[in-house]
Amino acid sequence: PATIGKLRNLHRLNAWECQLTSLPPEMGRLNRIEEINLGSNFLTTLPVEFGELKSLRKLKLDHNRFKELPLVICELTSLRHLDLTRNSIEDLPEKIARLTNLEELWLGDNPWRKLPRSILNLPALRKLQLDNTPCIANDVLTFPFNKLSSFSEFAAYNSAIEHLPPSFLECPMTSLVLSAKKVSLPDCIPAWQNMDTLALQSCGLTEVPAAIAKMKSLRHLNLANNSIEKVPEFIGNLSSLETLNLGCNPLVCLPDSMKSLKCLQSLNLQRTPLQKLPRCLAELPSLKVV
Repeated sequence: PATIGKLRNLHRLNAWECQLTSLPPEMGRLNRIEEINLGSNFLTTLPVEFGELKSLRKLKLDHNRFKELPLVICELTSLRHLDLTRNSIEDLPEKIARLTNLEELWLGDNPWRKLPRSILNLPALRKLQLDNTPCIANDVLTFPFNKLSSFSEFAAYNSAIEHLPPSFLECPMTSLVLSAKKVSLPDCIPAWQNMDTLALQSCGLTEVPAAIAKMKSLRHLNLANNSIEKVPEFIGNLSSLETLNLGCNPLVCLPDSMKSLKCLQSLNLQRTPLQKLPRCLAELPSLKVV
C-alpha cells in the first residue's frame, strides 16, 4: 500500500510471497531501508522512485517475473547483495558496473544469453552464483576474475562446465560449488590453500583430487555422486574438516587416517556399498551425524 512511505525509520522489509504484481512509488521515501526481500512474487518492473533508496544494502528479487534488469537498480550505489535468481532475464546492462559496492551477485536459473564483461568493473565483487546456467557458465569462467582482489566465492550447480581456466585457478577461492559432467583439477592449486567450502558434486570424479591435500583450512567437503572407490590417506590431514559428503559413490573402504578428523561433525555415506563402518569413526569426538 502507498502508506508504506510513512514508515520512514524502516530498516528491513520482508514481503516474500505476498502475491505482489507492482510496488507503490511511495517506497522511494524509505530513505533508511537497508534490506528488502521481494522474493516469490509476480513483479515485472520496479518504480523509478526505487532508485532513491540510497541506504539499501541487500535486495532479493528472486522467483519473480522480470524479463530484464530494471535500470533503476543500477542507481542503488550502496547495494552489497543482489539476488535475481529464477526470473526470465536474458541480459545484464553495462550499467551494472555502477554498483561499485556490490559484493554478492546471484544470477542462477535465468535464460542468460551472455553476461557483460562489465561485471569485472565491480571492484568489491566477492561472490558470483550461476546455478543452472549451462549456456554461459563456461564462457563466464574465462573472465579474468583474478583481477578482482575480493573475488573468492563461485557457485555453478548444474553448469556443464568443462574445464577451469588458469586465470580462475589463480583466484584466492574460499568457496567453490560445482556440478558438471566432468571436472579435473591440477595436483596443486596454491591460490586455493584457504578454501573453506568445496563441493564437486556430480563432476565425474574417479578419485579425490590431490589438490585437496593442501587445503588445510577446509571445513566443508562435498564429493557426492561421483565414481570414487577409495578415499586417500591424506583426508586425515584436513584437521579443520567439519562436514564430509561421500554419498552416491562406489566406495569400497575408508582410510584409518580419518581418526584424525577431530572436528568432523557430519559424515554422509548414503547410497554407498560399504558393508561396515571403520572402527576409527568411534574415535571422532565431534561426530554427531552419519
